[in-house]
Amino acid sequence: MSVLHLLEGPAAKALLKNAQQYTYVINKPVVVIAVSFTSFCLAIAGFLYFKTALDEIQMVVALVAALLGAAYFSLRVLYWSSFVSERVIALTDNVFIVGTKEKVWAIDWSILTSETMGIEDMVLSKMGAHFLINVAGEEIKVPLYGAMFYLEELEKMMGDILARMTVDEGDIDDDDIGEL
Repeated sequence: MSVLHLLEGPAAKALLKNAQQYTYVINKPVVVIAVSFTSFCLAIAGFLYFKTALDEIQMVVALVAALLGAAYFSLRVLYWSSFVSERVIALTDNVFIVGTKEKVWAIDWSILTSETMGIEDMVLSKMGAHFLINVAGEEIKVPLYGAMFYLEELEKMMGDILARMTVDEGDIDDDDIGEL
């Protein structure tokens, strides 16, 4: 039996139906700021068009710059809103699940250690965090938070993962046992 499965469509939905799911949430204050910048860019474009006496070339350049700014911030909000609604992290007694609602990786707990989960090499910054699971020749990125989103109940999820993970005997030395 394989320890790594890529499930799609009904199989993914069936697995997720009985799993403990963790929810991504959009970071509303950052979205408000992005929408405000979009509105500001559109206001600048309107002001330039209706209230300034720029020549034709200057007007086109200024309007294009303002509209590109508005488009950029709008697309960022749309992308991360879609990300939050589609991405999934879930756990069952047998597998760790990560992916989208339509296509998930189901990884057997027996192969997940701190090394294969990349917990020790987790990428952490003020702007985001993720870890990379390296199993069966696949590298699976597990996003935890970013500027526009975060994982609700992150601490609980990490605790649940650590409780289910396989302990690699090489990770425990005599000093660790003495502390217990």
